[in-house]
Amino acid sequence: MTDADVRPSTELAAQASEAAHAMARECLGTRVRVLSRTITRIFDEHFRPFDATGAQLWLLGAMGFFGAKSPSELARALSMDKSTLSRNIQRLAERGWVVIDDQDSGRGQLVSLSVTGAELLVKIQPAWAAAQAEVRTILGGDEADVLRQLGNRLWRDQEG
Repeated sequence: MTDADVRPSTELAAQASEAAHAMARECLGTRVRVLSRTITRIFDEHFRPFDATGAQLWLLGAMGFFGAKSPSELARALSMDKSTLSRNIQRLAERGWVVIDDQDSGRGQLVSLSVTGAELLVKIQPAWAAAQAEVRTILGGDEADVLRQLGNRLWRDQEG
């Protein structure tokens, strides 16, 4: 195989470069990923003393918010893949933070906070508030409010 077989022509390389530059300047997906990684890193740093991650606390918080739900209901409410959610719930259960019970009707399981999980949410709340304040400082208050409002709108839209 020669270079001509694997390398784009000068014209194709220029077109690809132009497309890449447009994407780099404008891509909302890239911007959201940068925001997500930055915010996740901040929350993870604040939660590290509790041996927890932002993703774990997000799920615990959702369980505290929604109450006992089936994994399918939680996956739908959180816009998550059911298999990913199930793996994460299993990890939380192994840590003793959630309880998985069979439904009385025999139709699947219900997931809820354990005493330890509820205690963790209460104990970690000041660290969450500090992480939240740091993110608001980095983004700016108005921008943080817009981000929260957009997230709320998308969350509501998928419920209905």
